[in-house]
Amino acid sequence: MTLSFKGRGQKSLKFAYNGGRWTNVHFYSIEDLESLIKARAQFITHRQFLDDPDDPFNRHHMFLPFDYQIESTYSDSDSVWEVGRSDEYDFSEPVFLAEKNVYYPVKEEVEALEAYVNDCLIKHIQNQETFALRASLYWKQRYPSCPWGHWTEERSKESYRTYNYHHVVNVYHAFYKIGNRYRLTEQKKPLEYLKLAYKTSVKWFNTGPWRHVGVVCGSNVLNVLEDLKQEKLQQEYKALLNEIQKCNQVFIETPYPYSSELFVDQAAHEQVYFFTRYFWNQEKISKTLQVITALRGCNQPVWFSYGNDKRVDSACWYTESLNGMPLLKEFEETGDMEMLIKGYAGVMSVTANLLPDGMGFGRFVSTPEDFHMIL
Repeated sequence: MTLSFKGRGQKSLKFAYNGGRWTNVHFYSIEDLESLIKARAQFITHRQFLDDPDDPFNRHHMFLPFDYQIESTYSDSDSVWEVGRSDEYDFSEPVFLAEKNVYYPVKEEVEALEAYVNDCLIKHIQNQETFALRASLYWKQRYPSCPWGHWTEERSKESYRTYNYHHVVNVYHAFYKIGNRYRLTEQKKPLEYLKLAYKTSVKWFNTGPWRHVGVVCGSNVLNVLEDLKQEKLQQEYKALLNEIQKCNQVFIETPYPYSSELFVDQAAHEQVYFFTRYFWNQEKISKTLQVITALRGCNQPVWFSYGNDKRVDSACWYTESLNGMPLLKEFEETGDMEMLIKGYAGVMSVTANLLPDGMGFGRFVSTPEDFHMIL
């Protein structure tokens, strides 16, 4: 069946069949996905890009967060990392924009992103000698009544959070692909970006207490590894392979290698699955798939639960989409329809957070009487 709906949002259809039996099928209707992806990229480029050489915190040519209620970016927050341009909250725009342009290249978007990389990321966030990533460019003077999020300048310069590094790896790696495919990069050659991805990857696997814990989008480092091999960068390939093997060994030896910096997180599963698949450990592959499947809404046939991992009432955010990838891969290998249903629902669930004008929200809160998007 081909279905269409008038307007976006949750929809339900009641199907009658077989002599009076019936079932409800639930959908979340969105606009054409390609148009939403392109609109999001334009929104980031035109409405979140900061052009302010006088910014005292060196955030010139960064992508600031956007408050949809006041229809404006904001540059001050009690949680300084929200506007300090590191962490998931701040790397999400450049990661999305970079990967989007691998498939739908737009010159002005690549130019804005390359300005971000070369005018801000390389100059002020990442030390180009050690490849350490500072926690935040923004900081506040602390007083006795300050909340925890008022990081001092000293705290903002800390670089131990493992979870920051893979985002930067993925931005650099996307630029390598954009440069190779479309010749749109101007400030650096594609191979230079690949080497930056490599050096940041090595730093990632040697930084912080979570260096051998699965991270968000962590599996893409396997593609960095393969591209190093393809480019015949043998020394770099062997060094990164060694780091990945050490991490994978921890996954294999740890009975439950899915923990995180947060007790309720599910960020590790995707990387654990694809690492153990790359080196082929069937036992760990099977266990990882069992855990992901169990988290998928306990088989509740409701759109905001079925494709989403159980995490309080949060739904439709990055773990749902990323953890759907192993399920889809397994469907390709086995034809298991349960893997298809839960994997596809998870990957697609985050598209409910994109609006036609390009605004992107972090996730849904999907409690029955409190159904809305939040930043």
